Amino acid sequence: ISLSEGNCRLEHVKENIKRTFLIHGKSYLAYVGSKTKIIYGQDNAYGYHYDDGMGDIDEIKKLDTSMVNISKDSDYSAKMMVYYINKFPGKINILALAPLTNLALAYMIDPSI
Repeated sequence: ISLSEGNCRLEHVKENIKRTFLIHGKSYLAYVGSKTKIIYGQDNAYGYHYDDGMGDIDEIKKLDTSMVNISKDSDYSAKMMVYYINKFPGKINILALAPLTNLALAYMIDPSI
């Protein structure tokens, strides 16, 4: 899972994926990506999904995410995309639910992907 700022601030995105893992009862690989836009002038969706990006639901906000780990390096997501796309050619599917910044950065690292 490649995390990106857009629907809410990146610090909320990181907490939200941890909460989603807890609710789902499973953990997956999650890599923090860019919080900087490539195309300026584009609006983000801050506030559309409330402050935290998950509807500000108290039951969700109270979940203890301290034991859920995700990457902390902000450029790691693009690097990992390149790694996995090259490791498993033709076998990676991308479902984009946020801005495509991390995918664009991965392409800039390796245009062959």
